[in-house]
Amino acid sequence: MLRLLLALVALLVALPAAAAPGVWVVKQDRAEVTIFGTIHALPPGADWLAPGLEARLKRADRLVLETVIPADPMALSRMVAQLGMRPGLPPLAARVSPDAAARLAPVLRGAGLPPNALDNMESWLAAITISETSLAAVGIDPKEGVEPQLMARARRFGVPIVGLETPQEQLGFLDGLPAADQRAMLEATLADTSDVRRETDKLIALWLDGDIDRIADDFAREARATPTLQAVLLTNRNRRWADEIVAMLRRPGRVFLAVGTAHLGGRDGLLAILENRGLTVERLDEADLRAAAVTRGAGRGKAERSRGGSKAEAGKAKAGKAKAGKDKASKDKAGKASKSRAKATKPSKAKAGKSKASKAKPAKKKRR
Repeated sequence: MLRLLLALVALLVALPAAAAPGVWVVKQDRAEVTIFGTIHALPPGADWLAPGLEARLKRADRLVLETVIPADPMALSRMVAQLGMRPGLPPLAARVSPDAAARLAPVLRGAGLPPNALDNMESWLAAITISETSLAAVGIDPKEGVEPQLMARARRFGVPIVGLETPQEQLGFLDGLPAADQRAMLEATLADTSDVRRETDKLIALWLDGDIDRIADDFAREARATPTLQAVLLTNRNRRWADEIVAMLRRPGRVFLAVGTAHLGGRDGLLAILENRGLTVERLDEADLRAAAVTRGAGRGKAERSRGGSKAEAGKAKAGKAKAGKDKASKDKAGKASKSRAKATKPSKAKAGKSKASKAKPAKKKRR
C-alpha cells in the first residue's frame, strides 16, 4: 500500500540518468493532450525529466495536475486538521490487528514520536503520516516529487497551472472512506514499513520503465480486500478524468496532463478508458523524449509502443534511427554533388531533389 500511495495520492506531503518514464499523446483535430504518469515523491537529485518531455511542457497551453497544492503550507495543514483530526478517537493501536499494532510502536520510535502521537488522527491520515515518515527515513521526499518540479518549470515558462480536483476534494475522498477501509489502508501501510526501500525501489523501477500495467496489477492485488478504496481513489476518478480529457480535445490547443502513474494502466486505467471511447492513444518513443527538443511537428519520426512496452523495443527504434542517420549522411553527400551539377543545368532539378528527400522521411506509425 505504501508504494501505491506514492503513485496514487498527490497529497503525499539512485535513479538511472538515461531513464525516461512513459509518455502518451491523444489527438483530435487541432487538439493534443500529453499524458504523463507521475511519482509523488522521489530521492533528491533524481534524473527523470527528458529534454523532449520538458519541451512539450514548455509549448503547452496549460499544465493540468490532479490538484494544485496551496503555496502556503499552513493552508494545507488547516485543511488536514479540519478533516483528519478528531479528539477522543480510540488509540491507534486499538484500531488495528495485533500484528499491525506490534509494527506501529517501532515505526513511531524510529520517527522520534511518542506512542500516542497519532491517536487523534483519523485512520486514513495516520496511514499517510506513517507513509511520509517511512519514506523520509530512506530519503524519499514529496518535495522532490514530479509535480513540484513540473510546477516550477511551468511557472518559469509562463504556462498556467490548473487542477482536476481541489485539495479539499482529495482529502474528502480519504475522509469519506468507511472505517473498515481506512483500517485496511492503515494495516497495509504498516505491513509495508518492514521493507520500505525494496518496495519503493521496485515502484520507481517500474515507473522509469513505463510499465504502467505492472503497477496497476500491484494495486489491484492490494485493493482486493478493499474494493471501496479502489473505486474511490482510482476507478471513479479515472472515469471523471477521461470526461475532462474528452472535453479538452474539443478545444484547439495543447494540454500537458500529469497524474499519478497508478491511474494509467490496467483494464480500468485512464488510457484503456480513453481507447474504449474511440480515441487513439499513442506512446512516445523514449529516443524522441531524449532528443534535444520537440518541434511543433514532433509527431513525425515516432516509433510507437504498446502501453506497457519494454525498453528493448525502444532500443530497436534507436538502432534503426542510427542506421537511418548514416543513410541520410550518404544521401546528403550525394545531394551536394547533385546540386553542383544542377547549377550547370536547370534549377528545377534541385527542386526535384528536395521533393525526393522529403518523400524519404519515415511516416508516423499509428498505434492501432
